[in-house]
Amino acid sequence: MTGSFFLASESGAPVFSIVDRQFSALGTVLQQLLGVDGTHLLPSAEGRLFERAVQYGIAPADFYATRKIASLARCPSPLLLTVLLCEKLASGDGNTYLNIETEALAARFVSLGFESEEANEMARQVPAMIASEPDLFGTATPSMPQAAPFIVNANGTELYRHSFHVAEQSISIELGKCLKRPWARHDRLEQAFERIVSQFPAGSRPWTDEDGIGAAPISLAPEQLAAAMTAVHAPLTFISGGPGTGKTSIVLTILRLLAELGVAPGAIQLAAPTGRAANRIGESLERGFGTLAPEARCDAWRAQLPAPKTVHRLLGWSPHRNQFNHGPFNPLSAEWLIIDESSMLDVLMAERLLLAMKPGARLIMLGDADQLPSVDAGAVFRDVTSHARPAPGTARLESLIADLDDRRRVAGSGSPEARLAAHVVQLQRTFRQSDDFGGRHVRAVAAACNRMDSNALLDACGEDAIRVLNPDTLPPPLDGVSSLDPTDCSLLDLVDLLRHRFYEPYRDLARRTYTSLESDTESISRMFRTLDEMRLLCLTHRGTFGVETLNQLFKERIFRGEGPFLPGAPWMVTRNDYRQGLFNGDIGVSLWFASPEGGAARWLVFRTETGFRRIPFGNQVGLTPAYATTVHKSQGSEAGHVVLVLPERKNALCRKELIYTAVTRAKKSVLIYGSRQVLRGAVEESMERASGLRRNLVRTLATGAEERH
Repeated sequence: MTGSFFLASESGAPVFSIVDRQFSALGTVLQQLLGVDGTHLLPSAEGRLFERAVQYGIAPADFYATRKIASLARCPSPLLLTVLLCEKLASGDGNTYLNIETEALAARFVSLGFESEEANEMARQVPAMIASEPDLFGTATPSMPQAAPFIVNANGTELYRHSFHVAEQSISIELGKCLKRPWARHDRLEQAFERIVSQFPAGSRPWTDEDGIGAAPISLAPEQLAAAMTAVHAPLTFISGGPGTGKTSIVLTILRLLAELGVAPGAIQLAAPTGRAANRIGESLERGFGTLAPEARCDAWRAQLPAPKTVHRLLGWSPHRNQFNHGPFNPLSAEWLIIDESSMLDVLMAERLLLAMKPGARLIMLGDADQLPSVDAGAVFRDVTSHARPAPGTARLESLIADLDDRRRVAGSGSPEARLAAHVVQLQRTFRQSDDFGGRHVRAVAAACNRMDSNALLDACGEDAIRVLNPDTLPPPLDGVSSLDPTDCSLLDLVDLLRHRFYEPYRDLARRTYTSLESDTESISRMFRTLDEMRLLCLTHRGTFGVETLNQLFKERIFRGEGPFLPGAPWMVTRNDYRQGLFNGDIGVSLWFASPEGGAARWLVFRTETGFRRIPFGNQVGLTPAYATTVHKSQGSEAGHVVLVLPERKNALCRKELIYTAVTRAKKSVLIYGSRQVLRGAVEESMERASGLRRNLVRTLATGAEERH
């Protein structure tokens, strides 16, 4: 394709253009879809709808793809196109279906710019329109939905994409099968428990033999022990807890129990939705095993334990064939699957994982139901963990066994809701924040945010209240949670404040030319420790208060025209690179190292559990400066101090889950930079996702249906 490709309204004004090479592939696709070259004129009604959809967040290419689908109907109409665009918006918001009840659908139409009266009239016409298009809209049946692109539930109130509907049904059936299987019984449970928990507990620092003193032992909370006990006995276990509630310690305990009970290491597989999360759980477990006494480390067993993988790699994803290697007809060999960060699993990936499990395999899923849900549609982990049984109050073995026996009993004979709750362990106690004022205040603010209690957060008299700063109270305190309005401190002043406090102290280390990782370990460690002190988080990539703007400001204020190489700058990997062992979200530091030929070479240094590693700067597929990152990218990380930058105006990302996730990254203090109106609006709105998964799962448990859709 050469030249330009314009899409325009009847007035002739271009509303979308694809120019030359940059968008040639997209332009070719659109030409094929539309069957036109040059300028394509939209009818005036569709032109207005296009402009509204783009303003709401639909990409132009998605609009025209949706328009092409609508054109396949028997009687294409603006109403049909509007409904399909609303379905696109609903799935973009993470919902697995579009609510097509008159009132809810009319509200969607209003959001696309229609007047209220017109929107209500349009919504009333939708059931008749759906009934007139059987090739486009199928009906859900007890056995199998019709082979149509969209499925309407039996009540006529929910409009699904076919793939989402099948995924929810399939997940319900597969989880139902797991929940109906018997719980295991282990004859040597008491001896195993005594050995790994009482005799050789994990420590808070690496074990050493100096002065005959080992690691300071960690006493696991009763809920952590209950989670580990449930996981090694139940066919399916969900462990939900916020940041710092000790989920990694639970995984370590589960692995030690399995080793003690004679489970072969090759029968176990750990995985996570992202490369960074998989890498992190592997490093955390390596550190955890290192805190054990030498005789408790089970080194030979652990050496055979398969390394954690992404869920995609676990299932054998092939981008060339555009399919997964493992599935119902080629199941995974693992008999124990442990999935970390399960809240990131969307409905389609969760379905693929469950269908690929070996019959009889046991599944353990860990995550935070209150944190950000998956990027794509669905909130599988949140749906299945909305109810949980209370954990025992003490860590005494008899109390834990009584809890286990009670869970086993309810799982076999309770109501569907109770049976599901018996497989869920909710973690309440957090170990991340300290018990001083700063830690207590961070926890209190996070809890109030999670309850969506904006009055408590913004009431200066409440104990959960966020302190309000002004120019006279800067720089911000390094404990608790504070807020700073942009009218009291410009964005550039904020960057300078953070630069002086967190980046200038190690500029002398950043400008050095290093000899080697081994000889300069202490200096490089100091630099990483300094970087760990602060995380600057944004809700958006673009915009005045977005990641891109802030990273550019930091580059300009710190380096002031020193050239393209930024010594000491943090860089984030944006794409998995399995060849070099780098994962999306990994952060490294660019440094100069002396070259054997003389002079200096540019390297990127990453921290690992065993030390540091370096790779030549520029060898990565994707890198971006990481002075500021999004809240999404921060999941699973922690820092001493967090600075959260809100957008200028409330948008679709301003939800309480992002505020909660950002606040809970901090151990000591949080500074929220933005208007209190935006903060209030964010805390008062939740990422509620429309989903029929839990309802279907409860129905599956109640009816005993096991057929595969």
